Amino acid sequence: MRSLARRASLPLRVYRFAVEHGGAWPLGGLRSAPAAAPARVGYYLWRFPALTGTYIYREVGALRTAGLAVEVFADLPERDELLDAEARAFMADTHYLLPMHAERLRRYRRHLLRRDPLGVVNALAYTALHRYAANKNPREDLRIFHQALYLAGAVSERGVTHLHSPWANLSGFIALLAARMAGIPYSVQARASTDLYRNRSRWGLAEMFGRARFIVTNSEFNRAYIAHVVPQPSAAPIHVVYEGIDLSQFVPRSPRRSAADRLRILSVGRLVEEKGFEHLLRALALLRERGRAFHCTIVGGSEDETSSHYGRHLAELRQRFGLEDAVCFAGALPFDRVLQEYARADVFAMPSVVARDGGRDVTPNALIEAMAMQLPLVATKLTAIPEIVEHRVSGLLVPPRNPSALAQALLELADDAAFAEQLAANARRRVEQRFDIRKNAQRYLALFNGITS
Repeated sequence: MRSLARRASLPLRVYRFAVEHGGAWPLGGLRSAPAAAPARVGYYLWRFPALTGTYIYREVGALRTAGLAVEVFADLPERDELLDAEARAFMADTHYLLPMHAERLRRYRRHLLRRDPLGVVNALAYTALHRYAANKNPREDLRIFHQALYLAGAVSERGVTHLHSPWANLSGFIALLAARMAGIPYSVQARASTDLYRNRSRWGLAEMFGRARFIVTNSEFNRAYIAHVVPQPSAAPIHVVYEGIDLSQFVPRSPRRSAADRLRILSVGRLVEEKGFEHLLRALALLRERGRAFHCTIVGGSEDETSSHYGRHLAELRQRFGLEDAVCFAGALPFDRVLQEYARADVFAMPSVVARDGGRDVTPNALIEAMAMQLPLVATKLTAIPEIVEHRVSGLLVPPRNPSALAQALLELADDAAFAEQLAANARRRVEQRFDIRKNAQRYLALFNGITS
């Protein structure tokens, strides 16, 4: 029996040995592929449009308005009830890939094998020999390869000349393989903790970055990190393009009528550790101890079992501090409802931290939106947040994991209405200068059309 077990495990041992020593297997030169003019760009991501990815469909919309042909390929849509009308409008012309149709998969495979059989075999070997995720195994390799082949066939069918992944996660690895099989250039964008800094998200980054025609990121903070990850001397150029918003959607709210009114505090973000909501609750408990009247709304939902556990932890803290009457967890809301919450708020709080798994906010979209709504705000001095908020010019920055400093900053904004409104006006101007999607779309346009290399 022991001999049979050893024989049964031999293929697995060979597989593991190949993965450990086969990382140098080449994929082929994508960056040298000629750029087409005009470009027809394909965006590929796991879920589109997504409740927590409003900046991506704004980006797509702005590029289309600027005249670029953009096709979006996604595995799945967001749940319809979580999307507003603007987001749902993008679903009509998005190409959804899951579930895969068996006949279409066979047709795509035949087409790609006729066009470049070595490229298809090479992509399969590359998938098997590279560690793109922590839980890699032969069955998962085959699933990833088939997904990439299906995407390659779909983009070829639609005449896409450049494939772009707006995330440097598993979707980025699939886009890399698909671009190789389709024979077109590929680019990738790295944005935040979900694709750069979480411990479980770092697999495959060197492969994705090293094979890209160019890399886009949303902060100088990220650029410095990526520069250490990109393999040399095959480093792709790294371009910083800040997240953009459609300023016409953000009508600044009216100032608070009276300093005696109950302070309305707002925070927006997924219920995950890096958002730092537990420290906001501790700061609010300090405000309660000082006799301050306030109401805080936290907008955001849980994304998986880990964040569900964190959400329960927050609910327990609210009860422990006796804040049930003063703190509301509103859950995930469509974007038009989030806009209403911005309009009702007096102060915005973003208490971000570095989580135990390495996750962290880099350029929180909600922070930029709050600034566009001309809200006075408090955020933590962390990652790229100082690239967004200038301390005591367009907001207040406090140390992370410091409820006392956070509470003091909220009190300062509550007690000095003139200062708070000055910060808020500067915040709106800051967004107009740096985060206008129409301006930032021109940077993407130049990259996709090969004007910038």
